[in-house]
Amino acid sequence: MKSQYMLKSLSGAKWYIHLDKDMKLVYSKKEGQSWSNILPIDKYSVRDFSSTIDTKDRLHIVTYNENDQLIYYQWNGDKWLYSTITNLRSQFQDVPFLQIISYEGNINIFYYITNSMGEGNLYHHFGDGFHWRGGKIFSFEEEENISVVDVNSNYRPNMYIYISKNKSTHTSIERSQFDRGKLKWTDFSPSLGSPLRLTDIRIDLDDNGIEHLIGTQHSEEDVYTLYYLSKGTEPIKIVSQSQPFDPSLMITASDGVYAAWALGDRIFTYKLNEENMAFDSLGETSREDMSIINHVYINDDNITCIIRSWDKSPLQTEATPATPPSTAQDKHQDREMREFKNSLTFLKNQAASVSKQIDDLYSLFYNLKDYLVKYEKSLYQVQLSLQRHDNEIAQLQRAPSTFKTSSPKKSTTVPEPSSIVIENADDNKDDTPSEVVNLGDVQVIIDNAEDETSDS
Repeated sequence: MKSQYMLKSLSGAKWYIHLDKDMKLVYSKKEGQSWSNILPIDKYSVRDFSSTIDTKDRLHIVTYNENDQLIYYQWNGDKWLYSTITNLRSQFQDVPFLQIISYEGNINIFYYITNSMGEGNLYHHFGDGFHWRGGKIFSFEEEENISVVDVNSNYRPNMYIYISKNKSTHTSIERSQFDRGKLKWTDFSPSLGSPLRLTDIRIDLDDNGIEHLIGTQHSEEDVYTLYYLSKGTEPIKIVSQSQPFDPSLMITASDGVYAAWALGDRIFTYKLNEENMAFDSLGETSREDMSIINHVYINDDNITCIIRSWDKSPLQTEATPATPPSTAQDKHQDREMREFKNSLTFLKNQAASVSKQIDDLYSLFYNLKDYLVKYEKSLYQVQLSLQRHDNEIAQLQRAPSTFKTSSPKKSTTVPEPSSIVIENADDNKDDTPSEVVNLGDVQVIIDNAEDETSDS
């Protein structure tokens, strides 16, 4: 998990906020003896977030999400309210630093936006959660090689911003202080200087306001060396290793100066021995189920404070009851139980896989069914079209035929089968007997009167 917060309010309620395996922001609340179920805060994946609590038991969160937005959330006792702080204007911008602090009755949001050219702008908004003041407070050029290290308000009434400036051979730490009267930040001034070039810098203040710093030096031989630095001291070497310390590195100056980090599956812890100004190893522990948790609480002076430590999730810690030392039989039963749980988990995964395959088959079946319905509709349309064409052809076949000739102004209609009469030119001889000859459907009438005349 990238970030985890454990917050305790004045009323005694506890909140555990973290990112789940899908990088979604979730929370659980404890009132009384048990924790609530883990519930989502938003549906979007989150790249980074920070959280705090105020003296009115209001929980505050700021996130940098997958949509390149900075979103502010507030729990009002019943539900989550939210508002958009800003939207990044370019895909080449990033937010390498994000923090929210409850300070002097206001909620303070800090974020640092950089671009691909190495330039950056630092912003500070403060208000009650929905009415904000402030804006851009500092701009940095590429050649300054700036990293925002921390915003620290544990040593009241002061609130500081720490930045590091890396040169080719050394690193300088500068800080700016918030002027509460003018509501402005002072110019950056040197705070700590190192003759070494350090990265992955962590800073914390003790109860006297003294700054304590750790950072790593990466040599050309690919060796990472962890150094400690405070005001008036030379860099003190803590340990060297072949792998980077970041991002698991942390320092706390509460009740002594401690440095801790993870390497592989182990966690290493060192404490400063102020008598000889050297760090002594406190041993190593298993990293299993442990990560850095930010503990936020309100002290006796009604000041919101934050302490970081390596811990297990409170959901795991408080859900696991204390048990007596295990016997050999108990260990055997535990091993069998773990194997059973592993087998059960495997079967659940298999069942989930089969269920998904069945869902895919059902989806394919319904898609095929929809296709067949569409195909039947198309086929029905084709059949209607063919039937319509058949009806038109039948109507044309039943219609009477007509023939047209080219003779001018003559009737073009062929008469019904009838008699063809051959008459004599003499129209006055109507009473002369005629002879009728049948030629199929045609009758030929021959007038015999003319022949008689000729014979006579």
